[in-house]
Amino acid sequence: MRATRKRLCSALLAAYLLFSLYAAYSVFLRPRRSSASRGGPRQPRLGRGNAAEGPERSSLGNEEWNPWEGDEKNEQIASQQRYETNLQMLKNMKSQQEQTDLKVQIWGKAAIGKHL
Repeated sequence: MRATRKRLCSALLAAYLLFSLYAAYSVFLRPRRSSASRGGPRQPRLGRGNAAEGPERSSLGNEEWNPWEGDEKNEQIASQQRYETNLQMLKNMKSQQEQTDLKVQIWGKAAIGKHL
């Protein structure tokens, strides 16, 4: 019974180790495939235009579509607005602190009545 359990545990451990090594290889060491070979969404091919149009069109075709781009822009705008309002609040607080005039009076021991 113990030998069977030991073999089973060894086999499970070996399988786990092999799977972990394969996963590490596929994530870190396998060369990346180009987007054309992935079979992703393809852009329609237009006829040949003039030469001035070529580089502009190719630079647009190389960009990847980001589905979260709108959300990221909205979050960045909201973050900028929060930063500006916080900065404005700090400036207001600083100006209010400068407006309040504090007078510090230093009294000597004799004036308080704690002399010898």
